Amino acid sequence: MTTDPKTRRKPIGEAARELARRLYETSLTPQTEIAARVGVSPQSLCRLAKKHSWERCSGAGRAETVRRIRARVDQHIERVEAVLTETGSETAGPAIDAAERAARTLASLVRTLRELQKYDADQARGATEADDADGAPADLDALRDALADRLARIQAAGE
Repeated sequence: MTTDPKTRRKPIGEAARELARRLYETSLTPQTEIAARVGVSPQSLCRLAKKHSWERCSGAGRAETVRRIRARVDQHIERVEAVLTETGSETAGPAIDAAERAARTLASLVRTLRELQKYDADQARGATEADDADGAPADLDALRDALADRLARIQAAGE
């Protein structure tokens, strides 16, 4: 039985494998980018990592989660601005309701970010038990105040 040369895997060089391992274990570089840099497919990179028992940098998943949550916060702020810039008195009630829902969602997302940051800080200092007072309400109040001011300015500009 003959192996097709097109489907046969090419061995990765020692230097490329070491670079892949270093990036995989110590950086937040996405796996697809690591694979492209060393000239293998993402699937091959995963096989290499499993075969050689590489451990992924623990912050990689967290950094991506934080990035996605921040993107959602930005999206919600844009939606609130869009809702409040709509003109017409017949849409004022529903627009305010939508803005309030968006503000609640924003507050929830900010709390989630805060908890992730607190967890990361606890892990960094080796804490086994989280502190009770994390200061979240003060920051949430500041967020609500800033949102209320911004909503008032947008609403005043639309009138």
